[in-house]
Amino acid sequence: MRDRKKKGMAILLILAIIMTSIPAYAASKPGLNKTKVSLETSGKKRTYQLVIKNLPKKAIVSFQSANKKVATVSRKGLIKAVKPGSTMVTAMIKAEKKSYKLTCKVTVKKSEKITEVTVSGQSELDRALLNKDIRKITIKTKAETALRIGRGDYGNIALVVKAPKADIYNSGRFESITIHEIKADTWHEEARGNSLTVLADSGRILVSEEAELAAIAIEKKEARVVVEVLGKVKEISLKEPCALSLTGKKDTSPSEVRLLVEEKAENSKITTELPVKAQLSARVELHLKQGAEGSYIETSRRDIPLIVKNDTRDAVEIRTPEGMTKVENEPSPSYGQIVIPVKPEEPKKEEQPAKPEEPKKEEQPVKPEEPKKEEQPVKPEEPKKEVELKRAPLYGAYYRTWKDVASTGYDENETERKPENLKSHGGLNKMSDIPDSVDLAFVFADWTADESDFWRVLKEEYVPALHKKGVKVIRTIGIKDVYGVRGLSKELEYEKNEEGYKKLAGAIVDRYVNAYGLDGLDIDLEGMDLPDNTWNGLTKNYSEEQKEQCYEQLISVIKEIGKLIGPGSEHPEKLFILDTTIPAPKSRVFQKTYEEYNYVLVQMYGVTSENGTWEVDEAGFKDGTRDSMWNGFKEYIKPEQFMIGFSFYEEGGDAGDNIWGDTVSKDGKNPGTPTDSRACRHAVWQPEDGVKAGIFAYAVDRDGVKEGVGAESAKKNNCTIKDTDSRKRDSKWGDNTPQVKTEYEWSIALKKQMVEHEDYARITAEDFPDEALRNCVIRQIGDYKGNIARFSGELVIDDPNIESLQGLENFANLKKLTIKGLTKLKEITTAVLPASIRGVQGSPYEKEEVRLELAELPALNTLELKNLDLEHLPFADTESFKALKTLDISENRIDFSNGTEDAKKLQKLKATAGEILFDKQKPRAYMVNGEKKFKLTVSTASAITVDNFSMGAYTSGGTYIQRGEAGFQAFRESKLDGIAFVDETYSYQEFAKAYFFKELKEGKEVENTAIARYSFRTVNHTGTDVDNQISLAEDESYTVQVLEKVKRKGTEVYDDKECFRFEVIVGEGKERLENLTQNKAGIIHSSFSGGMYSYDFNQKKETIFDGVKEPKQGEALRLGGSEAYIIFDLGEGSAVAKQWIFYNAYKNVYGNTARETVDGELWYYTGEGKPSELSWNNDTKKYEFGAGWVKADSFDNLGEANAYSSKLENIEARYWCFNITKVKAGIVAIPELEILGQFKD
Repeated sequence: MRDRKKKGMAILLILAIIMTSIPAYAASKPGLNKTKVSLETSGKKRTYQLVIKNLPKKAIVSFQSANKKVATVSRKGLIKAVKPGSTMVTAMIKAEKKSYKLTCKVTVKKSEKITEVTVSGQSELDRALLNKDIRKITIKTKAETALRIGRGDYGNIALVVKAPKADIYNSGRFESITIHEIKADTWHEEARGNSLTVLADSGRILVSEEAELAAIAIEKKEARVVVEVLGKVKEISLKEPCALSLTGKKDTSPSEVRLLVEEKAENSKITTELPVKAQLSARVELHLKQGAEGSYIETSRRDIPLIVKNDTRDAVEIRTPEGMTKVENEPSPSYGQIVIPVKPEEPKKEEQPAKPEEPKKEEQPVKPEEPKKEEQPVKPEEPKKEVELKRAPLYGAYYRTWKDVASTGYDENETERKPENLKSHGGLNKMSDIPDSVDLAFVFADWTADESDFWRVLKEEYVPALHKKGVKVIRTIGIKDVYGVRGLSKELEYEKNEEGYKKLAGAIVDRYVNAYGLDGLDIDLEGMDLPDNTWNGLTKNYSEEQKEQCYEQLISVIKEIGKLIGPGSEHPEKLFILDTTIPAPKSRVFQKTYEEYNYVLVQMYGVTSENGTWEVDEAGFKDGTRDSMWNGFKEYIKPEQFMIGFSFYEEGGDAGDNIWGDTVSKDGKNPGTPTDSRACRHAVWQPEDGVKAGIFAYAVDRDGVKEGVGAESAKKNNCTIKDTDSRKRDSKWGDNTPQVKTEYEWSIALKKQMVEHEDYARITAEDFPDEALRNCVIRQIGDYKGNIARFSGELVIDDPNIESLQGLENFANLKKLTIKGLTKLKEITTAVLPASIRGVQGSPYEKEEVRLELAELPALNTLELKNLDLEHLPFADTESFKALKTLDISENRIDFSNGTEDAKKLQKLKATAGEILFDKQKPRAYMVNGEKKFKLTVSTASAITVDNFSMGAYTSGGTYIQRGEAGFQAFRESKLDGIAFVDETYSYQEFAKAYFFKELKEGKEVENTAIARYSFRTVNHTGTDVDNQISLAEDESYTVQVLEKVKRKGTEVYDDKECFRFEVIVGEGKERLENLTQNKAGIIHSSFSGGMYSYDFNQKKETIFDGVKEPKQGEALRLGGSEAYIIFDLGEGSAVAKQWIFYNAYKNVYGNTARETVDGELWYYTGEGKPSELSWNNDTKKYEFGAGWVKADSFDNLGEANAYSSKLENIEARYWCFNITKVKAGIVAIPELEILGQFKD
């Protein structure tokens, strides 16, 4: 025995020497980008994208959250917070030869309520208004724009406006509105009940016909304010000296305005065309024009001198503490007053504007406006228009600086880098020659020395020349220049904190943008430059902590840059752009910074999306198609922010692995043209739900250079085709001339194609004849005609001036249409409604989403909604439809059974409307949804099957219809107010067809109502399958899964997919328990003895907790020896264990030899930290449990029983041990072990 041991040790030693001498070529194990994640219940920190590193090829990945009440996880690994608490997210990876389990601890905290927010654009404003926590919104922008606030009660929000060039249309009611800066003729009030405080130097407030302002307070000294009242203003108060002009419609009789002038407002000048009730506490000049008849003036003191001019047809009464005086059209002086009559020729009237106050009035418009006019050659206004994304399709061009005539650099072998040692690159192009077809010219710098004269020429010559052409010049830098390993981010001294990142961001903008008078900054985000990429030579030796620090800096600095330039910044006229190669679902940097960018540019160089040849990755995301690339980004940005790019053929492209094929013909056999190339297909492609911003080209200085396709080209350039590279194998090389002069023919042609394409045509009166409707639509979808057919969101039509809806019928993909607040609209018919709002039943277990909503239409007298497949009346309210005379809602899917909400609404409408048609309805059948609970009584009756009672149906109105012809017939005879509303031709077969699917016979689909579309799986309160049998013998809680037959794409195979669940409660029911171990628990110690069982253990240890209670032969875990144990970890988080189940190896899962466990024990650990392995006692022949271990339960003589189950006494523990003390045969096999209980919040 001793010799055998020595021989064994020798063999092991030799093997160890051999193994240590073999290089490790195996790929690294898979891992998650984060093992701990902190989220918040709302806001930007609500989600986090898990990414698996080093994923084996063809691996199958699934994600699962241990507690979905705390956080959920999508099949692609996107974690979403639900409520405060902690849970564990598990990624299960099944590769060809090995499986892995990765975990990430997720902690969810309650979001700190953000109560104040500053916005600059429409989308930001809309989001803020929807946030129930917001108490103050500041609109701050210097851009020339128009913003609209829709109808809504925002009575808990204070609105502050600092927008000197913005028009604002307000239909919302706020706690208060304070205007600091606003365009001269901008504020359009369309709401009722607001109070405005004016602190602006000047402004015009237009109160629409239906609007009513409670008060306007002017608190800015020497302000010039015009109030145009078409509706009603209750009170205007002057708190500082100012000039006020009150006007209104000449053909109306506006309500009297109460005018208050406080003592500090002395010397104010007031002109009014409306009747006012003035209460004056200070000297003013008051000019009453025609229209102000009926005005009344009262002073608080007798010694207040007034200058009153009366142009009205009537005398004006002035009441003082001493009595009343009338001011006629003739001079009529009275005590304490100076009354000046109207005499047009009188010079005094013209001289008055020249009084001390008047120069201030004249100076105010002149001084601020003049500098802006002088600055116009630099075109400060153009960026603002582009920031709003409302210009023609964009063409961007990356210009390589080292190919410019002015560019110089150092020789690679030059050790002494001095300006006198700079050498020319020999370029033939000047950047200023870029044509005006290019909208964005990117300064892509490389091999150009900082001391090169190029940078002076760029600032003094190129930028001014390009600006004259309307071309914006953008500087590109890489992410390495941001996170501290290169360039300014490496050279500058700054702290690694918020203040330091702010300092770095300012320095980056100053050096790369402001120093050269450029129009913006572009950050190049590529995978190989990420801090944790193995190809990144600058960070390859960094620790994980250092790499994470790089990520933190990169994201933080980008956000700080976004405060300086880009949308919502201090300088929105400066563009902030991201260009990237990384799909959005995989880009943590993009996901955390997407709100900062004007545009996102995706490098689609060489992407054969039209052929769909790129492989699908582990998350099911197809990187190589334009559509799927956009599908990843559309969760974050709008189509008009999205640009895709191609590359011109670079010199020596074959040697640099840069053969993209973007400028060859589609068949690859000929040189390409601007109309037959991938570049062209990029230009004409559009996202399915909107019009893209445009396209861009890399290496535009090579515009027009052909990529050769003949064998001679490869031979001429001494190139060898690499058979291992499919792209090179299928490509031939082109013109590798180092220096070329370009005429930009492709760029000009591609831009022309986009401009002339019908998608980029502007929306005009031909599309929407009603101007108010047209403007309302443009505000929401943009002004591209191509967006009409593609827009797939909700469209809200709420401008009260709209009189016609013509044009809405052209929307093909609209998700929802809301029409509200149209006070002039008299008719709606199906002819003007989009076909996409027709009710479409997604599946028989999901009610359709509301697609049409009508509200506040007081003038509407004709409404025809016939045959639209509607399942509900679309009225948000019925009170405002008092003018409705004709309503046709027939031939839809509405259930008007007594007591339904639709029946109640219809009866209200019938009380005021004239003719109403509502017959010939065909309500759809819906299965029992997850909210339904069936309650049964405990009895001695036999068990019943699930489908005996589950196949009854509900209508969208909630009416239950029993299964079978009789139940349906009773429903079909239903009446409302004596009128049958169900179509008499509606058959039970048509009603119930949702329950059946087409059978496959000889490869063809045929109707077969005998084959159920659904099947069921029923489990009791412990999760045990009961074979769809509901026992009535005792209290129990059952959960029924309804499984739908779903056909696999591209196959004839049907799978069962869960569509919903419902509950069946017998008697009092039982507390429902969750499986705390399934796909969550992990083994940390075990007694496997090595050898063949070592491989078995590593490959199959997770099968103990995979939920498969009856594994196939060979799939259960084996442990060497007749006695064995496993110590497993339930993970962090709080849970209470109430029951456990051990499933025995009763089906001989490893061949003919039985592996049944006879005796076993369950232990839990109460000690500190993680428990260690158990020790073997040779005397007792048992494993010994040390301090901290407590036995929870045990069994013996289990024999051939299928399973053992027992209650646990509400045990809270993280670490558990299952110890097998006796088996029937010599080797242990464990199919499944479950700890049941409940997760605590």
